[in-house]
Amino acid sequence: MFCIKCGSDLEEGDNFCKACGKKVTVKSEPSVENITQEKNEEHLLRLFIGEKKQDYYLQKWTKGKNSWNWAAFFLAFLWLGYRKMYKYIFLFLGIFLIIDLAVSILGIDDTVLNNVIGIAVAVTLGISGNNLYRQHALKKIRESMEMNNNDNDILQEEIKIRGGGSWLGVLVAVGLLVGYVLIALGIFTFIPTFNDHSETKNVDSAIQQIATTEKNKLILKLKLLILSKRTCRHLKMKI
Repeated sequence: MFCIKCGSDLEEGDNFCKACGKKVTVKSEPSVENITQEKNEEHLLRLFIGEKKQDYYLQKWTKGKNSWNWAAFFLAFLWLGYRKMYKYIFLFLGIFLIIDLAVSILGIDDTVLNNVIGIAVAVTLGISGNNLYRQHALKKIRESMEMNNNDNDILQEEIKIRGGGSWLGVLVAVGLLVGYVLIALGIFTFIPTFNDHSETKNVDSAIQQIATTEKNKLILKLKLLILSKRTCRHLKMKI
């Protein structure tokens, strides 16, 4: 063993180099148990991903927490559906409905807002999609292991069923999007806005003002008529 700074020989148990004073750091070798566990986890992840994209996702996951995914960026909810990540579809659509409800009640023009939200969702999935998929995969694998930990063959089949890609999932995503659009249309159609209330109040106020004006005019005419009659009587009496 030697010093990594000056190259001097080190004795067993030395904490510092006697020549340069560099602290001795000893790298611990990974245990056989850890290596086996890592290989087993990788094997299960490969089963979950499916044959087509195993190397792609494993390579992306080794780069760090977040790495770019073009499919998630361009396809968004369809990609989530294909990867059976329905929870995130419900989450995003729920947020959209809350925003639509607020926009409808406040009477805000949502044209620009919708574009901003759409771009934000696409970018978010593009950046975080791979990490979200890894978390989803590990969760489903743990659930499968809890259910079928005793039988390895059944466990692997269960993981394959839970994972992989699904065109049926894409159809589910499309159905959820259609449902969201219908609910959003209902929100904007049947829920009145504050602007509607204010416009109604303004119309009612205008009608009331007109009615009051007409009433005052009628009263004035009656007063003039009565006054004219009294004047005529007074003149007749004098004549």
